[in-house]
Amino acid sequence: MNHGVFKKEIIMNKVNVQKAIDIMKRAGKIDMRVWQEKNLDGKYVKTEEELNSCGTAACFAGWISVSEEWKSDGGFTGKQGAPCIITENDGEIHNSMAIAYWLDITLDNSNKLLYGLKNFYKMPIECVRKEDIIDRLEKMLKEDTYHNEYEYGGKSE
Repeated sequence: MNHGVFKKEIIMNKVNVQKAIDIMKRAGKIDMRVWQEKNLDGKYVKTEEELNSCGTAACFAGWISVSEEWKSDGGFTGKQGAPCIITENDGEIHNSMAIAYWLDITLDNSNKLLYGLKNFYKMPIECVRKEDIIDRLEKMLKEDTYHNEYEYGGKSE
């Protein structure tokens, strides 16, 4: 795995982007304003099954953090359902930096995916659906532009 967050040359990890698409296709409720809602017991869950069965919502990164794909790559669910991962050189990283590391995209682009910065989704963050996230991830694969500062269709949005 390249260390996208920590090196100058960033080469998007297309395998992990496809994993993210697959995870989002399985995802239940989406709420991009929280890593993960608490379940009925007032706790954060650690698996997709738990998140789906209790009907709580999570954002893109929250769903990634409970997936088996994330865990098999060394990730885990941290505080408030946020993604965390152990890196080979830099120890434990969290939140958007962990997603940037896993996808090998810039931190700026990770923040756009997670927080909808710079009108990334063309709608308020509370209106983003999983189909919108999948659409953006599929465009990442098609256009192969997220490893640099993202320019949608070759022109800045």
